[in-house]
Parts: sequence; structure tokens; C-alpha cells
Amino acid sequence: MKKLVYIAGPINASGVFDMYRNLRHFFEAERELLQLGFAPINPAADFTALMMMGDERVSSDLWTKMLMTKDEPLVKRSDALFLLPGWRRSLGAQKEVFWAEEACVPWFETYASLTAAFTGSRRA
Repeated sequence: MKKLVYIAGPINASGVFDMYRNLRHFFEAERELLQLGFAPINPAADFTALMMMGDERVSSDLWTKMLMTKDEPLVKRSDALFLLPGWRRSLGAQKEVFWAEEACVPWFETYASLTAAFTGSRRA
């Protein structure tokens, strides 16, 4: 069975273009994790869908808080957490690392270390 890997990193940003860049990083990681044989959980997909169909009067911060309540059990049930660049500056990603550590879910910052942990391979 494929290992579930939750992707964590910054989503919100001060500008629209920075937020789009952050979202793109999530989708690129999802694609790479699929190619490596993992089953990725991409919280940016939910965030993007809610923003597209949501009420523009609701801030992205509120959407983030709403989604985070759903994300905690997903993190804790995952086999691993994959951290995107800049995660240390993201309060949400820091919270996800805390949840992972609470549930003894290992976290990784590189594809090579993640792959090595589960397959013994050092493929980047």
C-alpha cells in the first residue's frame, strides 16, 4: 500500500503573486510525490477550491483556520510529513509539524530523505 504523505508549507502571503507561487509549490510537490510512488495529501487543493467558490468577504486567513481543523487528523494519520521551502515562516506549517511530532509522524524536507526512509532508495 502506498504511504500517505501530507504536504506542509506556506500558503498565505502578503501578495497575490506570492500566494500563487506558494500554491504552485504544493502542486509541484504533489506531482513529484506521486511520481515517487507516494499518496500525497495536498491541503492547498482544498484551500484553492474554497477560495474559488467562497465568499470574497471571507479572508484567506479565515479559510486557513477552517481548513486547519480538518487537517489535524489528516496529519496525524499520515505516514510522513513533507515540508516545503519556507515552512519555518508559516504558522500553519509549524502547527502541522507539532501535530506530526505529537503523533510520531516523521517529517522530511527533501525527496531523497523521504524516499530513503521508506524505500531505501536515494532517488532525488
